[in-house]
Amino acid sequence: MSLISSFWDGFIEKLEINKKNNPVMYPLLKYAKPIELTDNKITLSVDSPGAQEFLEKRSKEIETAFFNHSKKRIEIKFLVKIPSKKSVTLPLLTFEPSIEDVFVNRKHNLCMRSNNVFDVIFIVQA
Repeated sequence: MSLISSFWDGFIEKLEINKKNNPVMYPLLKYAKPIELTDNKITLSVDSPGAQEFLEKRSKEIETAFFNHSKKRIEIKFLVKIPSKKSVTLPLLTFEPSIEDVFVNRKHNLCMRSNNVFDVIFIVQA
């Protein structure tokens, strides 16, 4: 895979020169990852169906730019491959205070100052 990646990276570096002409297509191609390369076809993975649709509509333009880079006619295909999300480890114990804990057991008053700033005054019972 490293040979395919290095070949694709060379193509992307060449496209970077004209990225102002293609402000949308260049980043999508930059983040596309080569999956498979044969003599007449290269398959790239993209992150979303929208990126796939956008790039497929412009596949002839991309194939022409690739021909200018490699001097070989290659068909370019795009597949959606959504990256797997890392699993989040949940804590062993969680605490959510009840409404009673938040409002009833806490005896406090709100006092408003003249400049619309609220102060919280806690009432401590002995």
